[in-house]
Amino acid sequence: MANTTNLGQESANDAGVTQELHWGTGLISAYSATCTNMTGGTAMINSYEIFGTPAYFNGSLYLGVTPTVSGVPAGVRQFSYSGGKLTPGAVTAPGVQENTRGTTPFISADGTSNGILWMIDTGLPLQNTGTGGTTTATLRAYDATNLSNELYNSNTNSGDVPGYGIKFTSPVVGNGKVYISTGHDLTTVPNPQGEIDVYGLN
Repeated sequence: MANTTNLGQESANDAGVTQELHWGTGLISAYSATCTNMTGGTAMINSYEIFGTPAYFNGSLYLGVTPTVSGVPAGVRQFSYSGGKLTPGAVTAPGVQENTRGTTPFISADGTSNGILWMIDTGLPLQNTGTGGTTTATLRAYDATNLSNELYNSNTNSGDVPGYGIKFTSPVVGNGKVYISTGHDLTTVPNPQGEIDVYGLN
């Protein structure tokens, strides 16, 4: 976290940093795996990577991550902001998979009420560099004040399932509809096409 009125400063060993905070605080150790570095020593591996930007609503920041190791909780986590500090809170479930490149959440609301957090779980996206092939995306919606309350999941009805996931995408909400970009075809076919999936109330 940076002081917006005093940017551009550097301090050895992060001295003077306002707050140092791990996404998985209270859920898992900041470093849950190790690897061997170039000199033959042991290096710690963080459990998460951040590929998106957070959303903000009513004093809370929402940040999505992707796991770097299996078996760790990963999705969108709520951080409440008060007194110049962030406090980690609830996490969406189910979690996202490794090699998905995380998620960038989007908030829709009626002013300061009825906040809904929207996220795209890309599954194994078209640009997946891991194993397991490619899967369709999933659009999920949560009560922004209670992330354990999933309001919508596009996998519930077969007619709502979108196209293939595309990494680094975010939902957009406008005029009572949610728009997401996905792939209509696999990238292995000639001239693959994309699609925009539109969701709204009937």
